[in-house]
Amino acid sequence: MKNSAVDLFKANWALYQKVVQQDYMLHAHFSTLIREHLFNEKEHLRVLDLGCGDASQILPLLLELPVSMYTGYDLSEAALAIAAENVTSLKSEVFLKQGPMEELITREQTGFDIIFGSYAIHHLQDGQKRELIGRIAALLNAAGKFIWIDVFRADGQSRDHYLDAYLGMIASNWTALTPAELELISEHVRNYDYPSEKTRAIQWLQEAGFSIQISDSTDPFHKIYILGRDQHS
Repeated sequence: MKNSAVDLFKANWALYQKVVQQDYMLHAHFSTLIREHLFNEKEHLRVLDLGCGDASQILPLLLELPVSMYTGYDLSEAALAIAAENVTSLKSEVFLKQGPMEELITREQTGFDIIFGSYAIHHLQDGQKRELIGRIAALLNAAGKFIWIDVFRADGQSRDHYLDAYLGMIASNWTALTPAELELISEHVRNYDYPSEKTRAIQWLQEAGFSIQISDSTDPFHKIYILGRDQHS
């Protein structure tokens, strides 16, 4: 791998880490909810991380849980190279796979106890999201949890109106960022973010046999769903 690819990823990831540290996207709040909900999980957990990046976001949680296997997907070879270094502290099997999550997940043959997607699924189109959710349901063990953290559009809100509202919020509230950093984030959001309407997303979850155990947000954009398999479906 060329060093320039790794350097580019590190530069962009450093900006994302700055956003995380400021808790602009509620990472700290959501992490607290996850810990409260998962601390009583059984031993030997098998975890799938959709869009893992360098695995730094999920790593503190993994170190607190009895994880026996961790699988991470990401499009970026550079991200996975750094993830491989970060997860050396895990006392479990580790599998890091490069490629689109919606394709990689179709090749999985064994079940998982926790499937985690944090700010990654919104990059897919609606049809891809629906298919992905169905595949997640098929791979999740009976007592497993699907943790979905993401951005969503209000019902009836167009993508253009969502983008105007979201980027307006960023310009007003993300005051720790420089103008250049704000421009980089705005460019990424406009090019790659395709959040779904909340009601439509819930419909897909219900169709796939999920029941919502935790639903939480403190702003109009960022939301967490902790979901289990509906035992009656």
